[in-house]
Amino acid sequence: MPVSGQDWEEDGMKRNSIVGKISRFLENDHPKAHSISDIMVEFKEKNSDFPDREYIAVRVELLLNSGDIEARYLEDEDRFYYRSAED
Repeated sequence: MPVSGQDWEEDGMKRNSIVGKISRFLENDHPKAHSISDIMVEFKEKNSDFPDREYIAVRVELLLNSGDIEARYLEDEDRFYYRSAED
């Protein structure tokens, strides 16, 4: 089960590392992707020191929702989607 937003806030040092790595990964490797289930797998492969997929997905969702991108992680599908807020 994905971690809560409270866990995100309490996890200060790890949060900064995750935010930076995910931001760079999305900006450099997948700037316009819409379905990123495969991106989560690729990100995990490139960053093997990161925790499980749900942990990454929740943090990407929170990161993207803080800007001009809307994102949703659907637990029942185990898929993560994001799109431009302008779409």
